[in-house]
Amino acid sequence: MDNDKKLAILEKELRDLQQRWPAHSVQPQMIEEMERIEDEIERLRKLRPHTDAGIPLEPGAGR
Repeated sequence: MDNDKKLAILEKELRDLQQRWPAHSVQPQMIEEMERIEDEIERLRKLRPHTDAGIPLEPGAGR
């Protein structure tokens, strides 16, 4: 599975989790799951090529 598909699946999982999020007494498992999903989303987003006007940017180019 490519990273874009994984990212889309993780973003959907995060939305689903947020919809189930209780107003009070959040279970530690839910917090851990959200953190895991957010970390993986962040990791996958960093792997995506960044472009500005069609020109790929160098990693760490101030963005």
